[in-house]
Amino acid sequence: MTRKSKDNQEALDHNEQGYALYELEKYEEAIACYDEAIRLDPENLEAWIGKGNALEEWSGYSHPEAIACYDEAIRLDPENVEAWIGKGNLLNNFFGEKEAIACYDEAIRLDPENVGVWIAKGDSLNNLEKYDESIAYYDEAIRLDPENVETWNSKGFSLNNLEKYEEAIACYDEAIRLDPENVETWNSKGFFFHNLEKYEEEAIACYDEAIRLDPENMEAWDFKCDILQEQKKYEEVIACYDERIRLNPKEDFFWSEKGNLLDELGRNEEATLCHNECDRLVNQSMQGRLIT
Repeated sequence: MTRKSKDNQEALDHNEQGYALYELEKYEEAIACYDEAIRLDPENLEAWIGKGNALEEWSGYSHPEAIACYDEAIRLDPENVEAWIGKGNLLNNFFGEKEAIACYDEAIRLDPENVGVWIAKGDSLNNLEKYDESIAYYDEAIRLDPENVETWNSKGFSLNNLEKYEEAIACYDEAIRLDPENVETWNSKGFFFHNLEKYEEEAIACYDEAIRLDPENMEAWDFKCDILQEQKKYEEVIACYDERIRLNPKEDFFWSEKGNLLDELGRNEEATLCHNECDRLVNQSMQGRLIT
């Protein structure tokens, strides 16, 4: 085995390790593996894409560095769909929707049967509030894969923003028919009813189903709490705050909110306990930042 072929094999081994670590959400360690693969084989396309993906997920990552990885992958193989999608997704996540759309267009040109790209471009158009245009891309994704729950959810969101409520609810219902245990869909349908204002009970029923499926789903608890607050059902609001605090006792916001509500209800001793806990958590957080 020549030195080059040995390096290439070692680079492939590091790629596999990097991917395994990525799947375990050990992003910093995955990046180190991909860096070693790139050192051994600078033209290792998979390593550049893998590093870009890991950088995107890692909380300490540099946005330009991740873009540079995708750009290098595209330089090595301008027809690599995964690299174009990765770059597009990163741009879309950081308010570069117009640039993201250009990446998705290139990916669609290279692979027009790729459902994920049609959804991703629809999402970018959604973010730009171009709801009519986004629906055309969701429709194409549905044509390619009629059972993709994500697409039905996203199309429902666009239709909701266009005030096409009957069509929007039909999309959410189809998503639920395809996957009745999809928590995101129940939250989306609940949010839809909540926005209509006159359908608070229907919204709560959706959030309750989301909570039944995933009792630790914070989004469902938050949305349900908002409606109960609007309805002035304060004891039920407090119960929601208690559940949120149980799920994340170190989150000072809900201690503060519970304390404020108890103040309004004249339950001052209970309110003081909540505010004291909130202050303790805030001070603890500030001390932690000073130490680091």
